[in-house]
Amino acid sequence: MECARKIEDIIDAAIVACLEEYMATGKIIKLDKVLPSDEEIEKLKLKKQKLKRIILTRVASIIFGRR
Repeated sequence: MECARKIEDIIDAAIVACLEEYMATGKIIKLDKVLPSDEEIEKLKLKKQKLKRIILTRVASIIFGRR
């Protein structure tokens, strides 16, 4: 349960950072700038590409209004 909460916190923080950058500049920020280190991601037993895909899918659905 603790692990799932950490994952959601990482995803939420990355989404907020992406949306803030998009609203300010009209561009999507590189996710490597907002994600924790590779070691932290591996501790949570996640694949970095899968995490990026989840974040970008959610950001796109917010920006373009799709679900």
